[in-house]
Amino acid sequence: MPENELESHPYLLRQIDNFKDAVQLSKYGKLIVGTFPIYAITESEPVEEMGSQLRDNWFEEAFIKYFYGSRSNHFWELFCTAFDEELPYNIFEALELLNKHQFLITDVFSHSCRLNYSPLDNHLISMVINESIIDILQNAINLNIVYFTSKATKRIFCKILQVPFINSYDSMEAILGKDLRMIILISPAGNGRAAWHFRHHFPLSQEELNNRQIGNGYAIGYRERYYKNYLTIPCD
Repeated sequence: MPENELESHPYLLRQIDNFKDAVQLSKYGKLIVGTFPIYAITESEPVEEMGSQLRDNWFEEAFIKYFYGSRSNHFWELFCTAFDEELPYNIFEALELLNKHQFLITDVFSHSCRLNYSPLDNHLISMVINESIIDILQNAINLNIVYFTSKATKRIFCKILQVPFINSYDSMEAILGKDLRMIILISPAGNGRAAWHFRHHFPLSQEELNNRQIGNGYAIGYRERYYKNYLTIPCD
């Protein structure tokens, strides 16, 4: 059991190596905030043979060593569908996509332990906050939209910045002197249950409702429509 194995986040500085550099940050108008990568692509000293095997065979669990690299996470498919782009197959292609569309990406935790090598956020334990988020918000002068991959992520983000958490899927909020649009995305992983929670905020189409009623899959198409609607909002 790896509960005492502290993992570090390997990708926080791959896009920007100095979050106090306003010149580097000035080209980004949007920020995506998640939680923490899956075990297979984080960094630590494995305390068990299973951990070593997961790291050695990371490609079985992840298709890319970067944010949202898990094979069970559809973030990059959703992002590329929204912008009609080809799916990235390495970190360099992912960075090129993000930079092209003015997206900065980070996570709320810089280190964490976890239960049973689980990819679930609620199995992360002893998490260490990524305080560089504060520097991003202070120095990204053209940033005007922040996206969260879950409501829980937004709650942690607000705790880091010591601002009130507003329980809204889409709101304008004052953060460190900036007026930011704060948008909660449907989790890019998981089944239709996660998508169903968003139906009042972003109604299902008639076709999606029909598919759900007859037991056909609707969640991927619904997620694609949701992500395209929100990720493509222009940076003002």
